[in-house]
Amino acid sequence: PLGIMSIATYLNANGHEAIICDRFFETESIRSLLEKHKPDIIGVSVISFSFIKDASDISREAKSMGIPVVWGGIMPSSIPEETLRSGFVDYISINEGEFTWLEMADAFDKGAPFDGTDGLAYLRDGKYIRTPDRDFIDLSVLPPIDWTLVTPENYFQTSYGYSKMLSTYMSKGCFGTCTYCYNPGFHQSTRRQRPIETVLGEMRYLVENHGAGGFDFTDDLMFLNRNQVLDFCRIMVESKLGVCWSGYLSTHT
Repeated sequence: PLGIMSIATYLNANGHEAIICDRFFETESIRSLLEKHKPDIIGVSVISFSFIKDASDISREAKSMGIPVVWGGIMPSSIPEETLRSGFVDYISINEGEFTWLEMADAFDKGAPFDGTDGLAYLRDGKYIRTPDRDFIDLSVLPPIDWTLVTPENYFQTSYGYSKMLSTYMSKGCFGTCTYCYNPGFHQSTRRQRPIETVLGEMRYLVENHGAGGFDFTDDLMFLNRNQVLDFCRIMVESKLGVCWSGYLSTHT
């Protein structure tokens, strides 16, 4: 869950306490988890419609306990008003969430409303309100993803015949304007690169501490040209990580 791991890492680095409960692996009931952790705010990542049933169950339980519920991810960011009118959700964090969540957490600590936070959508007296969209984050200001938030071994997969593969990413977005893709709306057909040193540091940690055998880059558009491919291959060889890797190289029209 790289998106919420990045948000949780950023919150923890800025004086808040965020934890991740991955419902693919949790055996406790939703109610039990909420009673144990006593969260001030609940964030639910909803990538696609297949997540809605569980996300709705989480939201019902949280709202019954008076906990504000915020949904984020591709699906609610694409249809925020429809999602809010379901009655399950208090706020939608639209598109990237790191800065939005930090402002919400800061506001909560001060007893202030979230209404002035950019990148949010909510209902007030039945009226749909969407605050101004945020500028894109400079990915170099985000700290390395903290993999201690989860159990990395839970996410090992076999890919292309290689075992113990983990997902990571080197960039966000794509320049394409394909009508079938989420990218034009979510990333506004913009591509941004993470610092290679940050990515390599995360990979090295996972290899040395958890035995990761390789990495599957989930970038929408990993490489732009031949020279970038060759540069990355050189960096991987020089890193001496001794792992395999895979990624997507797409053609867009």
